Amino acid sequence: MREGEGGESEPPDSRESEAYADILGRYANTPKGRGRVMQALGHALDIIAEKGIEPLSLREVARRCGITVGNLQHYFDSRHSLLDAVLAYLARQYDVNYSGIDQSGDARQRFENVIRYLLKDIRSPRTNAVFFELWAFANRDPGAAEILAGAYRHHLANLERLILEMSGSTDPAAAARKAILVAAMIEGLMVFMAQRSHLDFDADEIERLCMGQIMAVATD
Repeated sequence: MREGEGGESEPPDSRESEAYADILGRYANTPKGRGRVMQALGHALDIIAEKGIEPLSLREVARRCGITVGNLQHYFDSRHSLLDAVLAYLARQYDVNYSGIDQSGDARQRFENVIRYLLKDIRSPRTNAVFFELWAFANRDPGAAEILAGAYRHHLANLERLILEMSGSTDPAAAARKAILVAAMIEGLMVFMAQRSHLDFDADEIERLCMGQIMAVATD
């Protein structure tokens, strides 16, 4: 199950598991074990989206997987190791989703396609629920904050690469600053998109304006 698609996690097929092979391989050595790990991570994200991080436990994940806690502990020895894996898995979901974005255009078109995907994703109630929980938890837990920062470093590196390709610039520092601004604009907008049914604004028009501002920042 990829983020932003809604619904509960289903058992992964082997082709989907291949995209997460390096992450899954940290916790299991066999194809069956890696499939079980991926299923557990999907259920963990379901719990975060439905109930928040506090109710996330090895017991609840094991129950949803239909296995014992002892079996799950064969892969994750603690709640912290499970959460670490969940954040790595979540970051990889975006890489997987990026790979499905149309790459046939020039560098500017590829960048625009990625931004459109991200702007669509922040409208997802599931995405809102997961990220609001992660931000709140990271604010309370230094370990979680560092794990989440790692995911954001990866996200920013992707944006920086796209900006460099689009601009033809050889100034990584400038591209890095622009990547932070672009990410901040999208994630800041998420707060309002999550409340759009309670606020009086045209979400499509705001998204169009945001796209224009992002392109202005990225190409300046």
